[in-house]
Amino acid sequence: MKKLFLLASVALVLASCSKDDSGSNNNPQNPGQSQQGGGQPSQPTTPTPVPVGFVKTIKEYQREVSDSSLLRTTTYTVENNVLKGWEELRKATGKKQTHILTYEGANLKTYKSVDETNGVTEIYTFFYVNNKLDKVTRHREGDEGTKDTYQITLDDQGRITKKTHVGNEGWDGQAWEATFTYTATGVEIQKAGEPKYTITYTGENATRVVQEPSLGVPTNFEYDTTVVNDLNNQYIYLVNIAKLFNRWGIEGYQFATIDSPFVINSKNVAKNDGTNTYEIEKNDQNKPTKITQKQAGIALQIKVYSY
Repeated sequence: MKKLFLLASVALVLASCSKDDSGSNNNPQNPGQSQQGGGQPSQPTTPTPVPVGFVKTIKEYQREVSDSSLLRTTTYTVENNVLKGWEELRKATGKKQTHILTYEGANLKTYKSVDETNGVTEIYTFFYVNNKLDKVTRHREGDEGTKDTYQITLDDQGRITKKTHVGNEGWDGQAWEATFTYTATGVEIQKAGEPKYTITYTGENATRVVQEPSLGVPTNFEYDTTVVNDLNNQYIYLVNIAKLFNRWGIEGYQFATIDSPFVINSKNVAKNDGTNTYEIEKNDQNKPTKITQKQAGIALQIKVYSY
């Protein structure tokens, strides 16, 4: 048994998941399901390692691959096979945003974002009860008295059912609540007073997003199921969910984009989002080396990966 997130889940708890001899999930069709079985071993004491040959850099270019077209370089830091963070460098400004992860045993303990552009450092701290996520706090470095607290409610299967902003002492204003309702094919997510988003999974990939009230047709994602996505890392996903619906965090409308936390956390790499196509080149390990975003056959943005 190996400790990991079910890749297509909305669970915020790190739980032991059963795997068969081939290493595949026994039940990938059930988003958010923690597969607890008899004879479960004790909780791991170290973070889940990244896959062998984890991505080192992603360079993003506008229209063509050249020094003058470079937009941003993201560099990932891995020590002893554990993801310690990543750094985004924007060429136009020379400013960096650094993301730092720390762990307590196998659990993510803190996420720190240092943004040179706005001079803001945010720190998220994760609190657990019986190795299940109980709450998350957020504060800005140098302003310890202004703190947001997000209470997490899980069901008996270890799936998040509520994320509640408690009180009004932080940057997020008054209290609010977001709910997560599970179906046979996915999950419905809604922050009170805002649209509802229904996310459908096919296997371990988020393939459809419907917004209600609707602003148009649903967003459908197609994947190249031969291409492996390193960024479905459970700790990156947990950081994204911690930011979900927060002020200056991740908003619901982003669920229907290629940068959705659910698309990023999918097992494979998207090749179509209904508006854009993504031409994917891969290496011998079936990992992407180059992804070209096109619209009407015209290249818009190109990502180049190194390992």
